[in-house]
Amino acid sequence: MYNLVGFVVSMFVVAHIGRPVWIADWATAQRPERWFIYGVVGLFAMTMSYFIGGIWWHVPLVLLYSVVITQGLFSLYLKLYAWEDPGALTHIPTKDEFVLPHHSITAIAPCKHEKNTIADTLRAMQRIDYPTDKKQILVVIHEGTDDGTIDIVRQTLVELGTPNMSLVTYNEEPINKPHGLNDALKQATGDFVVIFDAEDEPHPELFRLVNTFLLQNPAIDVVQTGVQLMNYMSNWYSTFNVLEYYFWFKSSLHFFAKQHVMPLGGVSVFFRRSLVEAVGGWDMHCLTEDAELGIRLSQAGAQMAVVYDAVYATREETPPSVMSFIKQRTRWAQGFLQILARGDFRRFPTLRQQLLAVYVLSWPILIPFVFLLFPFGIIMMLTVALPPPLAVMANVSVLIFLMFIVTLTIGLYEFTREYGLRFHPSRVFVIVFLFYFYTVLLTIASIRGLYRNIRQVTVWEKTEHLNTHRAQTPVPSQSAL
Repeated sequence: MYNLVGFVVSMFVVAHIGRPVWIADWATAQRPERWFIYGVVGLFAMTMSYFIGGIWWHVPLVLLYSVVITQGLFSLYLKLYAWEDPGALTHIPTKDEFVLPHHSITAIAPCKHEKNTIADTLRAMQRIDYPTDKKQILVVIHEGTDDGTIDIVRQTLVELGTPNMSLVTYNEEPINKPHGLNDALKQATGDFVVIFDAEDEPHPELFRLVNTFLLQNPAIDVVQTGVQLMNYMSNWYSTFNVLEYYFWFKSSLHFFAKQHVMPLGGVSVFFRRSLVEAVGGWDMHCLTEDAELGIRLSQAGAQMAVVYDAVYATREETPPSVMSFIKQRTRWAQGFLQILARGDFRRFPTLRQQLLAVYVLSWPILIPFVFLLFPFGIIMMLTVALPPPLAVMANVSVLIFLMFIVTLTIGLYEFTREYGLRFHPSRVFVIVFLFYFYTVLLTIASIRGLYRNIRQVTVWEKTEHLNTHRAQTPVPSQSAL
């Protein structure tokens, strides 16, 4: 009886207090969003009914399982978005559709301690099939921390002998990637600018692909093309890292682009140069300058699109050591939390966009936290006599975890098929038995990023590169959904 009264009272309170919010977005809300609203109100009412009924310890359990189930289902939805609704994806020009180069493009490669990789990257960028007068390549390095990379760049530029490639150096603080990008932007001449990391292996026809797409879609301001880690067999965690990139660029980003809340992927993004200059370039004090710029451009009304095909994806490698991986993810987590703490999400015009931005920016904390709760759910399910509703929620959370394992396994098969690599069945055991430990690494990085934010430590921790992805020789097949 108390639970029923609490349920009814809670429904009335939530509906009355939230009425202005529901009415504001109701006219434009799609059916799934309306059901989401119903679900939120229902879960809150259920929680309050338990509370009013006096079963106080059920309240945190309901909230806990609600977060786990919601996050798990939405994360699965993002991973499967490209397969579930292929009609919503951007049309990718085929090679037969390529047109004559029209847009000029400037490629910027920021470097720091890249003696072992930069020469190969410069040669790869030279191989990009695009007219010399429409292709500019800028390598930017901080002089004060150089370890000999500048000499390697100069020697390689002499070796290549191309007038459209040049070196940009700077000496001012802060010493980080966005500072270098802003200095290089001042010397950029292309209609569009694209960023490559020092270890990237861009496809020779990438510029022609993007040029054709832009001519077919003249209203587009930003084009995010694919980026893919390749060395999935290097160590146990590289399998998960590779799959993260695969699902993010192939599927999830399409959803965010459609919602006009776009945390860009850092490299292989083509920006309309005049637009980047208009918003003030990259934020030199943010550790995820790519996502931060993507959020600002989304709020400025920039039209963005995702063009992903395994044939044209820019290839990279996963960090070679656990510590290097943790440092990289620490920087990502810290940067996302920087943006979240500034409250930039409030500048989006709709509540739906604001909530989605909060969700994306809180990922570094939310995702590891949710997955670490799965063992807790299993223990509760096996050892505690739960009421039927909570028992069902506990079982659902475990089933979602199993669905993740299945999705990752199928994703690995799809990845190897699209990129012309051999599928190793042994990796299935890695996915099944080590997925939880991968979330532990993510959690360590998140806690470390939170700690650095609290201490206001913003030193840029460089990711180590060994060039292992260049050993991947198979040519990918034409990807198909």
